[in-house]
Amino acid sequence: VYFGSADGGILYEMPVFTGRRDIYLSPSGSVIVLDGGVYFGSRLMSARGTEDGEEDHVVTSVYLNGELWRDITYKADLNGEPIPANQIRGGGWARRPFTLDVSWERDVLIYDMENASEKLEIAIPPTAEQSALSYEYPI
Repeated sequence: VYFGSADGGILYEMPVFTGRRDIYLSPSGSVIVLDGGVYFGSRLMSARGTEDGEEDHVVTSVYLNGELWRDITYKADLNGEPIPANQIRGGGWARRPFTLDVSWERDVLIYDMENASEKLEIAIPPTAEQSALSYEYPI
């Protein structure tokens, strides 16, 4: 995957297959958030082993300047509850029990978990582009 600058140059290249993952790119282009799985995007997640709490799965990956900075996992990072066996579909897939929003203004990932009363926030690298964030981009 190539990420380019506004002037047409290449910022960096990442040897990553994005598949159907959702891609969030910071205004400066320095931080990239890939959410979901290669096969089913951000609607489903691998649930194998989650019903008994033994396995954990990466749900979001954060890259800084083209290098993996951090993987966010369902159990360890999101405190994800086991997915009941009757909700796991063929192949070990289940509907994701959360949604993601990215706040570039605050440099956080915001996970809205179905079974939690509050949203969970996880810090990401600062984008240091606050001036670019205040600019109104034409649609």
